[in-house]
Amino acid sequence: MSMEQLTKQTAGVINAVTKQPKWDKDTLYAGIQKILIEKREKAESDEAYLEMLLNNAAFYIGHTNGMNNFLFQSIDKETFYSPDSFKVYLSNLRTMISDPAEIQKIAERQRAFVLKGETVEEKARHGELAYMTTKIVNDLLLDFLTTFYHPNNKEHMQPFMEYSAKVVVETVFKFCNTYASLQIDAIPGKKDLH
Repeated sequence: MSMEQLTKQTAGVINAVTKQPKWDKDTLYAGIQKILIEKREKAESDEAYLEMLLNNAAFYIGHTNGMNNFLFQSIDKETFYSPDSFKVYLSNLRTMISDPAEIQKIAERQRAFVLKGETVEEKARHGELAYMTTKIVNDLLLDFLTTFYHPNNKEHMQPFMEYSAKVVVETVFKFCNTYASLQIDAIPGKKDLH
């Protein structure tokens, strides 16, 4: 199959996934805003809030990378894992990524990107946008993979197995990032998030 077909197939799955009510733009934004407000209220200082945003973005980055690895292995081995296998993998992944040392490692690599800016306000704005983007990408990839590994979808997902694992993972990840960017760009007054 051609790249055009892979792109079309990926777009079809993403489109089906994002028709769920939780992916409605207003619902999605309201949910994330609520989480950000709760995080801000829990933080003892601006610096603690920035660290919380950085650590949460680091968690999502690590979690997304782990799911990408799972998809890579699946395509590479031309194996459809059961939903239960995927759940076990996710549970193990969450445990590994939740390890403070692992979070710290990812956070330090991402610090300059997530907390860009000169002032606390600029850093918070960038941190909130990074948090939202990494959360949306992670959640969308999770929904994509849950759909991918659903036993009723095996026949529809079979064409993905005809590509290299690297190409499939890059294509799916690109779609998730593009969708997240479109959602973030649609936020009214996104410059004044906090």
